[in-house]
Amino acid sequence: MTTRHNKGRAAPGQTGAGTPEKARVRWAIGGSGVGGFLLLAGVMLFAPAAIQPAFAQSGDDLPPPGDFYDDENWWDHFDDFEDFCDHMNGDYNGCDTGEPPEGEPPEDEKGPTDDPEEEEEAEAPFAGYVETPRINREMGFTQMGTLHERVGERQTWAWDDCGERCSQYREMTENGNRPHPFWGRLRGNWLEEQGKDRFGHKTRGLLLQLGTDLFVTGDGDGDHNHTGVMFSYSHGSHRFYDKDYNGDRVGRGHTDMFSLGGYSTWYRGNGTYVDLVGNLSWLRNRYKHDGRDNKKQHGYGLGLSVEVGRPWQLGDSNWLIEPQAQLLYQYIHLSSFDDNINHVHGQSGDGLRGRVGARLAWNDGNDMLRTNTFYGVANIYHDFTGSRSVAKLDGDKYKAHYRSTWAEVGIGGQFPLSQAAYFYGDVRYERSLSSTTEIQRSSSTGREGYSAQVGLKYSW
Repeated sequence: MTTRHNKGRAAPGQTGAGTPEKARVRWAIGGSGVGGFLLLAGVMLFAPAAIQPAFAQSGDDLPPPGDFYDDENWWDHFDDFEDFCDHMNGDYNGCDTGEPPEGEPPEDEKGPTDDPEEEEEAEAPFAGYVETPRINREMGFTQMGTLHERVGERQTWAWDDCGERCSQYREMTENGNRPHPFWGRLRGNWLEEQGKDRFGHKTRGLLLQLGTDLFVTGDGDGDHNHTGVMFSYSHGSHRFYDKDYNGDRVGRGHTDMFSLGGYSTWYRGNGTYVDLVGNLSWLRNRYKHDGRDNKKQHGYGLGLSVEVGRPWQLGDSNWLIEPQAQLLYQYIHLSSFDDNINHVHGQSGDGLRGRVGARLAWNDGNDMLRTNTFYGVANIYHDFTGSRSVAKLDGDKYKAHYRSTWAEVGIGGQFPLSQAAYFYGDVRYERSLSSTTEIQRSSSTGREGYSAQVGLKYSW
């Protein structure tokens, strides 16, 4: 059986129980209820008036279909030419020769399909299969984050205890009592994207991330390096939209992403830093589309990030400005699967994302010889690759294209809870810099999102 997906044809109305779309499917398969009653009533009222003039004629003098039907698409009243001849009772000679009246449509434009299952397949949405690879890559980027999102301000190692923290760590390690500073953060976000063509989505995400420094090296000049591992768990709840279905929600999805990663960050005494991150992920996606079986899909991912920054003090004040740049790479592979309609091929795709920005920060000491930090941040992100998402269903390929450039602003801070612990957190807002097609929103904003996080780190 050939599966059709209504290419180039807008779907009729909202999906879901009791909607016009599913009512049409029920009529096609001879269903019951109000829809069936209305269809039967229409046939009883209008079919006799339409057919009667035809039976009054005979032979080749039969008028063309446009003369005795309300429209020229006479075939809409019959399943096929044979059904038409049954209705004509032999009063049209073309039934004997196999020649239909003028206006016989192409094979794929005839009325209701002979196969009710095919008619239902033609209306089943599949937006989530196209959009989820994009969402999965986004989750991987979020897990790597930026240096200050992950661990807050770490230059305090060069400031606290009058700049003696690195020396203290080195002495403890030499005495066989190496400490393992650890940190953790909890992040929530909401993100909405509209593609350039027909697909859009909303997603709510939650990230729990825990990490520990396995090794810290430093010297008396304030240089220090932190190398460690981190575990991340992300959960995403998604809503999928399709312009061909009037921009209505056509499905839902959920993603669980488990990752194990490592990082190594070098700091100079003047605050210059280089941060490297690697992340390996395992994914599980769950889909729920109207008219399709609920399905699970598994996959894996690989993420890499390199970030650099350098703070500059503003005069003799406590303020500093810190330009930053970052390059991130995320690869995702998802397995193939079958629902009750299509075979969804395995999906592999990657994204290369760049960021340039700056952080304006205020730092000041306190009575515990620790540092209070408050900051504002502004970034520009750009996807060099990965702004397109693709799914292949049987032999058909579907794509979604998203905005590739957006801006982000945020505020945050860090303050000590004790001599051994710091609390940190921030809130951020992002929005695309160009407009796109209106799909599920009343505006043409291609990307918009919010996030908030809190973190805690402990040394000794």
